[in-house]
Amino acid sequence: MMSGLRRESPCYPPGANNLCPYNTSTMLKRLTHVQLVTSPDSTPHYSNLGISLLGGILETRMKNETFSTWITKHILNPLKMFDTGFEPLKRKNDIPITNLADNITDIAKVVNWGWSTPAGGMYSTVNDLGKLSSYLLGKPNKAYVLKRNHLRKLFKPEYIYSDSFAQGCPFEVGYFDPYREQQKRVGYISYSKDGAIFGYGSMMAMIPEIKLGFNILVAEPAGSSADTFHTVAPVFIKAFDQLLKRKGKQYTLPPDPSYYVGSYKLVTDWPLVKTPSTVTLEDGILYLKIVWFKAPLTFSTDTTLLTGSFGKFNKHCPFLGIGLLKEKVIFDLGDKQAPGFHMSGIATYGYIQFKRIT
Repeated sequence: MMSGLRRESPCYPPGANNLCPYNTSTMLKRLTHVQLVTSPDSTPHYSNLGISLLGGILETRMKNETFSTWITKHILNPLKMFDTGFEPLKRKNDIPITNLADNITDIAKVVNWGWSTPAGGMYSTVNDLGKLSSYLLGKPNKAYVLKRNHLRKLFKPEYIYSDSFAQGCPFEVGYFDPYREQQKRVGYISYSKDGAIFGYGSMMAMIPEIKLGFNILVAEPAGSSADTFHTVAPVFIKAFDQLLKRKGKQYTLPPDPSYYVGSYKLVTDWPLVKTPSTVTLEDGILYLKIVWFKAPLTFSTDTTLLTGSFGKFNKHCPFLGIGLLKEKVIFDLGDKQAPGFHMSGIATYGYIQFKRIT
């Protein structure tokens, strides 16, 4: 939230069964006495007040609809999230009883949120949240609640904190490396949102790259769902990573790698290349090196090899960042060694050709 508003809304005193029993007109009058804590659009600052105010203003522009009914009609129902809503009191008997502290007699009270409903007044189930996360992760859905370009914006960092964490809108952006102890540098970006109030907590987290979602609801004094997530997430991420790698395209070493190994000289025009290029065999993987880039070569057909994202170059920035994926490297036919090779998609002019020198 970049509004500059403080964290909570001026809802005092609350009602017996309503956290903020006031309308937008009353709240706007109260806000005339509220000062900003930061300049707008400068620093992300958690603000239930800001989200509630946004919902209240949107509601004034809806024709004969409240914020809750609009969300239900246009988002929840199309996604078949029929166990999600904005009046917890109507579902009180379905909500687990929990306490506020170690004293088990201090029972958490279920209330409606009134004007603050947009900030935290929704209840849901793990099953319904699974429908939402599946949709956000790209599962085909005839509802088309959001356009694809709008969905992509949800998974976009808006602010980078000094401790390397990032904030998006609405998700917090984190990083998981399930192989940290082995130092394999295989990491995944997570997008999550959690919250806790009066003995209850929830968390939705997604790893888009492997289509993995976590939906956690808890009923306990601290309402901490994040602890559960950070305990189980590395286990599941590692398992999914290994499963996808087993199912994904594997590296294939050419039948006779020595046929390709050697040094090659450029014989066509490419001003950037002044030194010989090499093909080497390292730890069972064939590599092509041309001045500033190095790429694994996997077997395709006959004497045609493809650059690929394998081994230590898996998701490697210098490899993918300059466009080296699936570039055809076509080697010439020879007796015991390839006389040369040519490529068509990496040089500025397109076609380039190399001839063997060793």
